[in-house]
Amino acid sequence: MSSRNWRDIGKTLGNAKQKFSPPVELNKHSIFSAVETSIRYKTEELAILDNYDTGTRKVVERYSLNDADDIFF
Repeated sequence: MSSRNWRDIGKTLGNAKQKFSPPVELNKHSIFSAVETSIRYKTEELAILDNYDTGTRKVVERYSLNDADDIFF
């Protein structure tokens, strides 16, 4: 979420002389890396909050990462 007015930003960028839209394939690794980092962080928070042992934390993390791959790609 952002408080920025995306319509105004789009108009301004629309006038740019040089435009670059990287292919999704180039972004796939970056996107998954960000998702993976977020999942690992949130899994660790949950493990601390709910007192997970290492095995439980790893199972939850692995499940979440596998599920994220199917959802985002």
